[in-house]
Amino acid sequence: MQITLESKPLGTLETEALVTFVFENGDVAQGRLAELDKLTSGLLSRLTKSGELTGKSLEMTLLHAPAGLKAARLLLVGAGKRDKFDAVTLRKIAGAALRFLKTRSVHNFVFAVREGHATQETAQAITEAAIAADFETDKYKTEKKNEKFIDGFSIAGYADAEKASGEKGIVRGRIIGEAQNFTRDLVNEPSNKLTPRLLAEKAEAMAKQAGLSVEILDEKKIAELKMGALLSVAQGSVEPPRMIVITYAPANPKPGAPVIGLVGKAVTFDTGGISIKPADGMEKMKYDMAGGATMLGIMRALAAQAKCQSHLCSSLDGKYARRKSAEARGHSDCHVGEDHRSVEHGRRRPPDSCRWRALCQAAGRHASRGRRHPHRCNRCGARQYKCRCVRLRSGVDREAPVQRQSRRRKNVAVADG
Repeated sequence: MQITLESKPLGTLETEALVTFVFENGDVAQGRLAELDKLTSGLLSRLTKSGELTGKSLEMTLLHAPAGLKAARLLLVGAGKRDKFDAVTLRKIAGAALRFLKTRSVHNFVFAVREGHATQETAQAITEAAIAADFETDKYKTEKKNEKFIDGFSIAGYADAEKASGEKGIVRGRIIGEAQNFTRDLVNEPSNKLTPRLLAEKAEAMAKQAGLSVEILDEKKIAELKMGALLSVAQGSVEPPRMIVITYAPANPKPGAPVIGLVGKAVTFDTGGISIKPADGMEKMKYDMAGGATMLGIMRALAAQAKCQSHLCSSLDGKYARRKSAEARGHSDCHVGEDHRSVEHGRRRPPDSCRWRALCQAAGRHASRGRRHPHRCNRCGARQYKCRCVRLRSGVDREAPVQRQSRRRKNVAVADG
C-alpha cells in the first residue's frame, strides 16, 4: 500500500474520497471543517442542525459528489468528545474509515488531519491503523473471498515545515503495522500448516531478511541441553520440537546498556486437558503460539528501525502438544507439576526457555548487567518465596501490621490497668 503526504488545499484534491473526523458539539465551525463547510456552501452546518452529523464515536457520514470539492466523496467520521481524543482514538478512526471505503470499492483516498494535529505521532497512528485494517483473513477461502482492495492513500494537512516529521511518522507506522500483520498471519495459520519445523523455517527466513542472527535448536540439541519440559510435551506428537533463538545486536551499543530477553510460548497446537475441554472452540488452540509469533513481530520491527541501543534476545519454545504430561523434569532439574507450575519458581512460564536465557546470560552471551539474582526480589534482595514485597503488593498481609499494632496497644492497655 502506497502512503504519501499531500500539501495541496483540500478543495483542489482529486481523489475517490476525502476523509476527516468530526468532534461532538458543533465542531463544524472550527478550523478545517469550517473550510470544508464554506467550500460546500454550508452543507456541514445543515447536516449538524438536522441531527444527521453528530460527531459521535465512529459515526460514518458519507456524502457523494459534494459541491465545491473535486473529491468524489466526502467521508466524515465521528471522533467523540474532543477532551478524550488521543492516538488510540485516531487509530480507530483511520482503520474504520479504510474498512468502510474498502467495502464500497474505493481504491484510493485522502485522510485530512485536523488543525494542530500535523505531527509525527498522528502520521504514525494513521499509517499503523490503515495497514492493520487492510489485513484480510480469507487466505484459505475459496468462496465469497474479498476481492476489493486499497491501492494507497495520502495524508493531507501538513505544511512544508511539518513534512519531515510526517514522513518519519509514516515510516515508523509502516514498520509497526507490517510487523503486526506478519504476527497476525502466523497466529491465524492452522496447526497442520504451521508445525514447529515450519514455524522455525519462517522465523529463520524472517531473521535473515531482517539482518538478525538466528539459531534453531533441534530435538538433539534440546536433549543435550536437558530441556525436559519441552521434550516431555513434544513426545506426545510425531512433530519434533524446535527452540528458536533470535538475537539483535546494535552496531554501536551504549556502554552499560541493559540486555533485554524476550520469551514467547510457541506451542502450535495445545491439546492439554483435551478430555475435559468442550469441542466448541477447540480450533482456537492454534492461538497458543501467539506469544511466540508476537516475539517474532517485535524482532522484525526492531531490526527495521535499527535504533535500539540494547542487546535483545528472543527465544521461542516451539512444540506441538498432543498429550498432557502428568509431570516433567525441566532444565536444571526444575520439577513441573500437573498444573504446569514450576515448583521452584511458583508461577507459570516456559521453564526451558527461561533457563536457556539464564544460561546464555551466565555464559556472557547476552549477559544482563546491574540486576540481582533472577529468583530474588529486585527490591529487597530476598528470595521470592520469602519476600514480603510481593505479598504486600498482591494484597496478602496488608492488614496484618494494623492488626498486630492494635493487638499490642490492647495488651499495653491491659498491662497498664
